[in-house]
Formats: sequence, structure tokens, C-alpha cells
Amino acid sequence: MDNNTARVARPFQTLEELYSSLEALETWPDICKLRDSADHYTVTIPPYGWIQTAHKHGVKILGTVITERTDGEKVWEKVLSSVEETKKFADALILLAKHFKFEGWLLNIENKIKPDDMEQLKYFIQYLTYGIHSEIDNAEIIWYDSVTSDGSLLWQNKLNEKNLDFFEICDGIFLNYNWTGPGLLESRSIAERTDRVTDIYVGLDVWGRGCPGGGGFNSIEAIKKIHEYDLSVAIFAPGWTHEYFNGQTFELLENIFWAQLTPYIYIHVPIYENEVFSTSFCHGYGEKFFYNGESLETSSAFYNLALQETQISVPNYQLRFTYVNIPEAKKKDKENKKDHELPVCIFETPFQVIQTQDLPIYHCPECPSKFEDRDLFNEHLEDHKQRPHICDICGASLKRKEHLDRHKQGHNKDRPYKCSLCCKAFKRNEHLARHQIIHSGNKNQICSKCGKAFFRKDHLKKHIQSHNSSKPVESQSISIESQERKETLDNIAMMVRQLRAPPFSIIRT
Repeated sequence: MDNNTARVARPFQTLEELYSSLEALETWPDICKLRDSADHYTVTIPPYGWIQTAHKHGVKILGTVITERTDGEKVWEKVLSSVEETKKFADALILLAKHFKFEGWLLNIENKIKPDDMEQLKYFIQYLTYGIHSEIDNAEIIWYDSVTSDGSLLWQNKLNEKNLDFFEICDGIFLNYNWTGPGLLESRSIAERTDRVTDIYVGLDVWGRGCPGGGGFNSIEAIKKIHEYDLSVAIFAPGWTHEYFNGQTFELLENIFWAQLTPYIYIHVPIYENEVFSTSFCHGYGEKFFYNGESLETSSAFYNLALQETQISVPNYQLRFTYVNIPEAKKKDKENKKDHELPVCIFETPFQVIQTQDLPIYHCPECPSKFEDRDLFNEHLEDHKQRPHICDICGASLKRKEHLDRHKQGHNKDRPYKCSLCCKAFKRNEHLARHQIIHSGNKNQICSKCGKAFFRKDHLKKHIQSHNSSKPVESQSISIESQERKETLDNIAMMVRQLRAPPFSIIRT
């Protein structure tokens, strides 16, 4: 961690200490915390690097107010003791957000509130919400689903009459993680009254506590369920990819985790300071610094999120890059002395890119088939050697002449489902979908014994039988609950090694 990394200030033990420190705000370090207990701090300001990086990517960032148990009850007894104290705390939160340039607060009260103080608590939320919107553009105050309208600490896991009062006076609610489908339907029905369906953030605990799918790399199951009701998602503890595996192959695991979620995540538009978009895709950490491709001798390993530049919006193992023809950054081709132009690619889905110009395509000399992946091309050629009888209509290879004759008869029948990437056609849509897996290049059927990957599950089953010819073995899925941590990590690493980065050149903004 280098000298520019955000520093942590000493904890503030009392509200008075926090208030007195506001007078010297300019001298504060990048993180300020007011201690509530041994587990949490009452007020947590996002690190400077987080704020800078989030804003570069067009993403809002919130601070957190959290209280728990008896210590938390004492904090709120003080804050809610009078209108003056309530305004004082709210004004302090507004000032912190405005000074450090973040967009608002998540309010998480996980302790009981005296029934007599509930009206004052609602006044605090209203005052804070109105005040921060007056000072900060696009500000947000989000309420966590914990305390009910009578002051009880009782997580509802849905929007209902017990927490609706809070939802109506702030910008959104973060639902607890133990939700159900019927509960989400009820939440949606209530929010539809005021056209605020997307202001419900359904909690997803990546550690899997109470969530459908069990979290981890199965978090997508919970998101799919939430998506059915058109609600927003609040992802808790995505740092699981680092904490659970103790930092091993962190980037690889991050890519796998976010790759599955990408179809359901809103892509924010990056904010850049001039008319020309440029980025080095620096993550904000690395082994050393480079300038014009040469390492600086004085540099060393660093971690400083403030240095992170705009990132691509799909996992990096899916992409390859080329130079971009922009006014300030032209690179001449050494041989033909012409500028490289930016290829334009169109995404139909986050993992499907339409072919661009001047990309390597492998043409089969025996049939009309074309391939973008060299390994698939070589497998196809090998298939021709073993199956010498080629169909001149679709390029299918067969071992015997009579098989070819029978195969060609099928071309005369009605096959309405045609592949847009080759000349093959199918009787049923599911057969077309199975065929198109080959074009994607993603072999997602992984053998748990040797790591070899296949396009289709039936091919995997046949392969597994070769490991133990006396007793066919079912494929084992990668599951956090069913396997030890190291075995899971090994399987995931093997899976990623099977991924093939398609030869596409894109810039995603």
C-alpha cells in the first residue's frame, strides 16, 4: 500500500467529538469514523479513492450510518432527544457528504427505538432527505429494513405496512436478505401505488445467508428471481471472492462472479473530463508503473484506487483490444503506414458480439464451415479425417456413404429454425439453441476429474465414463456447499483456462 492510499482516522467515541471536528473539516483524512461498538462504526465515509473511481464510472456512492444493540440505542436517544439534536446530526451528515463529494447515506438502525421517539426518528429522516437534496444533485437516502414503525427491531424482508412509513419519506429501502417470491410480489404491489418499484433494493448476501441459490457463484439465482418482479438489487459482501478464498487468484474469481451477473446489471456511462475518451484500464493496483511500455525502475507494487481508470463493462477475458484512431492518439502501422481505425461492434447480449471487419476467420477447405476460434477449427479438421464423407449442403461429416445419403434426405424436410452464423437449419428451436453453443466458443461442461471442457452435457457424460469404465459417474457441479475450498478453486481455475477470448476489438463506453 503506497503513501497515496486513503488513511483511517482515529475513531470518534462520542457525537460531541464528531461535531467539534466539523470545524476542522479540511484537515480530516480521507476516512472519518465515529465508533459505535467493537464491530461497527456509526458513521463511515467512503474512502477518497472509492469516491473518485465511482464517479469516473458514473456511479453514485453512499456513506453508511449504522447502530446496533445497546450502544446504538444510546446514540439514538441522544440524537432524538430534541429537534435541535436531530437537526444537528442530520446537518453534520449533509455537510460530510457535500464536503467529500459523495451522494448520500444508507441508514441502518439495528437496535430498538423507544416508541415515544418514533415520530422524531421520522422527522430526522425527512429533514435529512430534504436537506441533502437541497445541497447535492441526485442525492439519495436509503433506509435499511430493520426497525418497524412501532420501534421494534424486526426485519420484514419485504415492503409492508410495518416499514412503509420509512419508504415514503426517503429515496428507497434496502430489504433484508431472507425474502421470498410472494414477499417480493407484495412489495411490488405496494410500490406500484406511487410508481416507485425500482426504489426497492432487494438484499442479496453473497455469503448466502438466507438467499435463494446460496450466494457465491450461485448468486445469479437470486438475481434472476428478483428480476422477475422488476425490482432493484442490493448486493451485500461482494468481497466474498477475496475473503472466502484468502485472496487467491482474486482477479480471476472476480471475473467469473461478475460475468454471470452482467446481463442483469445496469451499465453506467463513464464520466470523463474532455471530449476524447481514453483509458489505460488500470485497476488501481499493480506490480509496478510503466511509461510508454517501459517499467520505471523506481516503482514498486502499489494499491491506490484513486488511480483506477475507466474499466470495460464486460469481463476482460472476453475481450481483446487494438489501437483507436482519435486525434490525440494516432499510431502508425510500421508496414503500411496507415492509421488503425476503431472497429465498431454491436452487442446483442453482453456475451455475444457481432463480427467486425478484418478479423481472422478460419475457412474449412472441405466444407462451407467457418470458425473464429482456432481450436474449434482444428477440431473440425480432425473430424473430417475420421469422417471422410462430407455433405455439400451443410458441411456435416459422416463415416459411411449410406449415412451421408440418409443425412441429405433430411435437408429436403421442413427446417424453419436456421442458424444466422452458418447454413445449418433445424426442426426445433431447442436444437438450434444447442447448436449455437458451438459458435459461442464457451465450453461450460467441465470434467471434475481432469478439467477437460465440452460444449454439451451428453459429451461430458461420455467422457467421464472413460475415467471409470466399470461405473459411469455423474458430473459434479462447482458448488461451495458441496466441495472443499481448494477443490472449488482448482475447478474454477480449470474452467477459466478453457475459456477462449474471441478475436474482437471493442471499446465499451
